[in-house]
Amino acid sequence: MTTSTRRLLVVDDNPDSRLLARIALEDTAFAVVGEAATPEEGVRLARQLQPDAVLLDIVPRDDEGLRAVRPIQEAAA
Repeated sequence: MTTSTRRLLVVDDNPDSRLLARIALEDTAFAVVGEAATPEEGVRLARQLQPDAVLLDIVPRDDEGLRAVRPIQEAAA
């Protein structure tokens, strides 16, 4: 990881989508530093890992992803 690499957290309930994101971001300015399967896990990992950016699936069951935007944003700040 170079100094210009951005640390990215991927939050998606679909493991195939998380893998696809990781593969698609290879050799880019982003390095996937963590993956979460639930919004709650995303908040915990955002707090722990302090990523520069979060790729968040906002369409999981019952709008959980959309409701997790603010808590993840605050946890990563």
